[in-house]
Order: sequence, then C-alpha cells, then structure tokens
Amino acid sequence: MDLVSVIIPAYNVEATIADCIGSVTSQDYQNIEIIVINDGSSDRTEDIVMQLAKEDSRIRLLTTPNGGVSHARNTGLSLAEGEYLMFVDADDLLLDHAISRLVKAQDEVNADLVVASYILVNATTGEEHTVHLTEQRRITKEEAHAFFLTEGLNLSQPWGKLYRRELFDGVRYPIGKLYEDISVIASLVEGTESVRILDAPVISYRQSLQSISHTTNIERQMDGLQARRDNYVFYSIYYPTLKGLAADATVYYGYYLLGRIVNAGLRENREYYEKTCEMIRESLSDASLRGFFMKTATFIFMISPRLLAQLCDRFSKSKNGV
Repeated sequence: MDLVSVIIPAYNVEATIADCIGSVTSQDYQNIEIIVINDGSSDRTEDIVMQLAKEDSRIRLLTTPNGGVSHARNTGLSLAEGEYLMFVDADDLLLDHAISRLVKAQDEVNADLVVASYILVNATTGEEHTVHLTEQRRITKEEAHAFFLTEGLNLSQPWGKLYRRELFDGVRYPIGKLYEDISVIASLVEGTESVRILDAPVISYRQSLQSISHTTNIERQMDGLQARRDNYVFYSIYYPTLKGLAADATVYYGYYLLGRIVNAGLRENREYYEKTCEMIRESLSDASLRGFFMKTATFIFMISPRLLAQLCDRFSKSKNGV
C-alpha cells in the first residue's frame, strides 16, 4: 500500500481546521501522512493542530512565518515522503473513501495524475452542487492538455487530485501570485504519460465571497489573466493544435475581467483596463471563439471594449442578484 502525503496549508483557520483534518484521518485508506503547514497564523490554528498531532502520529505540523498559500504548499512538497501527493484546503472536507477511490483509479491504469469531480458548497447559504466530469479511464498527455483547456478549464486547483510525486520535480507554485494553480497546471500535465478522469466527488469545496474570484483588487485579478496568457504562449510553442483553445481561455477571462474593472472603477483602474484590452487583442488572432457568448462578446469588443465591459459588469451583477 503506497504512502499518500496530504498537504494542508493553514492560515487563521481555527474554525475549520479540526474538521478538515478529521475528514482526512477518518479515511479508510490509512497509509497516509498529513502535513499541515501553519502559515504564520495569529489565531488558535497552531494549538488545535498540535493537539490533534498528539492524538494521531500521522499528523506533522510545521509553523512558518506568513508567506502565502504558494509558500505553504511548496514547503509541504519539500517535506512530503509519499509516493503520491494530495492537497486539501483547510476549510474543505475530504469525502468518505476519497483517498481509496483516487488510489484505486490510479492503480487501474497506472496514471500519473487522477482528477476527480467535487462538491461545491456555497459558504454563505450552504447550498451544494456536484461538479461532474466526463469519466475517462485513461487519456494521453496531449488529451489531458486539451481537457484542462475545455471541460477542465476551471479544474486547475491543486485539490481534488492525486499526483505522482515525480510530477513536482522542478515544479513549484509561484510565490506572491493569485491563480497560482493555473500557472503550474500545464507543467504538471507535461510531466505525465497518462491521466485518469474520475467522475466521483472526493472533496467538498467551500466557496466564499472572500475567495480569489470575488476580490475587487484588480491588480491581483490581473494575475489570472497573465497566467492564462502564459499558458497560451506555452501551447503556441509546444502544442500548436491547442493554441486556439488556450487563446479562448485568455480572451474569455479578459472579457470577465473587463466587467470587474468597471465594477471596481474604470477611472481608478485605467492602466489595467488598457493592459487587459491589449492582451485580449494579442490572443484574438488565434482564438477559436467557440459558442454564442464568445462570438457575440468579441463582436461588441471590436466595436467598443468599454461597452462590452459595462455589459459584462451588468451581467455579473444580475447573475449574483445585485
């Protein structure tokens, strides 16, 4: 039975960390190590984990100065001893049998990476929604790249996956950036020979209004656009047949970001508005513009980027009931 390292970054999560760790220690797959990186918490996070570690020798705690979630994950990677790796956020919960399901799926096809569906939980209302994937027993590296540019476009996050340890050789999450997962997913997939897509939820992910996607800090939101643009450049060089899909991802997020910029104040964020428009234009030449929205939004953008930004802002507000 292979050792699985479960890495949990933790920052000021005294309200959720015990339940999170409990969802891991209660797994029927027992050959695990749980590495908790306390990222300079100022609440009782460290004390809670220390007590849990006394009760279960599989829990390892390391406290570091606050360096952000990427630093915490990278630190966990340097400590991990397992043949396989998993990440769990400190306010999320592994579902029953999650690890055994992932390990079984990996073993069936000797996959380097297993990607599973998950349950999305609205942290405000408690409403749950299962995000399903199209079951694929074994896909190649290039097929996996295509998956993450289409159906798996929003599945680059570290959790909900089982990684062969060697995938992270020479790969680490960028420090000080948001959307750090998008920045590394292409590199991780590039290290695979086969990938397994599992349509069985393994984690309950809590999404709050404080999450990255809801921040009004446009400078930080620009990290998401740059990460997608970097992926577009990667695919243009190494997988030209996929560059249209990568360009679509850049353009789509760019349109979304224009709406966020209007919402935050166009005058105050003029520099980011201009930069976003520039990156959209640079990607449009290769974009495949799949679907009605992309075709319509691009038509409006070519006439008036500002009009599209205003429309995207209004659509976002109506979608969120504002």
